[in-house]
Amino acid sequence: MTGRELSRLIGALAQYYWSIPVDLVTKMICEWHPEVKMDRIKRHLNKMANGESEYRYVCRIVTEGLPKPELVASHLIDSGRTDLKKFLAARIDAPFADCDEQTVLAMEHMDYNIPEADAIIAFAKKELQLDDEFATQLVFDCYFSQSYSLFNGKSWVMSVLDVETFGPVEFHTVKQLQQYRELGNKLYQVLPNPVLRGWKPMEIENPPVVPDAIPERDEDIPYVDRDKLRAVVSLMFADLSPKKGNKSAPMENIGRTKSVPMENVGRNKPCPCGSGKKYKMCCGRVKKKR
Repeated sequence: MTGRELSRLIGALAQYYWSIPVDLVTKMICEWHPEVKMDRIKRHLNKMANGESEYRYVCRIVTEGLPKPELVASHLIDSGRTDLKKFLAARIDAPFADCDEQTVLAMEHMDYNIPEADAIIAFAKKELQLDDEFATQLVFDCYFSQSYSLFNGKSWVMSVLDVETFGPVEFHTVKQLQQYRELGNKLYQVLPNPVLRGWKPMEIENPPVVPDAIPERDEDIPYVDRDKLRAVVSLMFADLSPKKGNKSAPMENIGRTKSVPMENVGRNKPCPCGSGKKYKMCCGRVKKKR
């Protein structure tokens, strides 16, 4: 196993459980790959903790407020750790569910390969006119927003409509939202959920009900001006450095951030913004349309 493969597997475990004890991560990888020494895994974890790994935007190690260090998905701690506190408070008191490496990596690749996910993809392509890539993204949006709804109390359907969170997804009628909600609630039952410590809701007794309210009228559905949104976001990532021969003051720090570089990021790599999505499904999908 190469160093990159090991880092990727560690990052995938963080995205699968959202927060998992470091010693359990080490144990699982040692069971899956007996040839990998425990000390090597610990060194990789330390690199992530110190921000030395390319996966530092995907996960970090947190010790504060926890009985023992945990590997935590970065999207839970990018907002001042408020989300992490809510997540830990809502996480069920049960052992972590067993999983295999293939399932963990498939979830990272959004390769769900189950009828419930296929139904959402078919719906998105037919009713919302989305291509394969964005239709698959809508499955991830469903899973991601449902997990958050279990500890923030917001409707998962309305969260998907939030432009700032998931980008421009256009639903035009309440009927479309009702169809999506029905399909999404079926998906919720069969996917491993981080709030449930990796268990599927259908596998536990009395699983929590995910909030799923939707607007009552078509005119109440949030409107998304796609062209305007893309123009604004494209400007944010535009290269604003002065052109050759321009004697004006340097502008390399305008519209970008040093701590989250967006250049030279592979399409299938985790997005440096810390969203937990792949680059091509997050910030990269806006740049691709420029």
